[in-house]
Amino acid sequence: MKLFTLFCLLVSLTLISCGKSTTTNQMTEQANIVQTMVATMSNITTPGQTIPAPTNPGGTPIPTKSGPNPEHLSKLMEGVDAWNEWRTQNPSIIPDLIHAKLAKSNLFGINLKKAKLFKAQLNNANLGQANLAGANLTKANLVEANLDKANLTSANLRGADLTNAILTDTKLTNAKYDATTKWPEGFDPVAAGAKLIVPM
Repeated sequence: MKLFTLFCLLVSLTLISCGKSTTTNQMTEQANIVQTMVATMSNITTPGQTIPAPTNPGGTPIPTKSGPNPEHLSKLMEGVDAWNEWRTQNPSIIPDLIHAKLAKSNLFGINLKKAKLFKAQLNNANLGQANLAGANLTKANLVEANLDKANLTSANLRGADLTNAILTDTKLTNAKYDATTKWPEGFDPVAAGAKLIVPM
């Protein structure tokens, strides 16, 4: 409000000066000053003004949320059967479980296909026969998780920690991982079909 008052004062003074005997060039200069002031004022953020979310070089908004979708998490808490039925009825919905705290959960046979599980805590969870195909498990904690016969085809495992995880008969075809991904000792992800992603 103070800035707006100052702006009005400056415009008033300029208009008063225009009422005096001035040359055409002087009036042109005064008009340019007013335009400059308007442009400057329009770029000043006032209290309470909403600032657009920052974007990546490609124009994609940078995520600012730090937790899972509460509706999705609530549905998951109803149990695997209820969750799988919900997914069958809503095939177009991508589960958003970013940062979800699911350590030691019994998720045997759960359908988490293409789910967003960025930094999810799944350590010691039972994910036996779970469908995690195409899931985003970037930086997820899967320490000592049971992934026996789980489907992780095309899953994103970059930065994920699978230390001591059970990977018996786990499908890892085209799963992506990087140098920061941690695997169980002696496990060969390439032999299992996973692909190492090297930064360009």
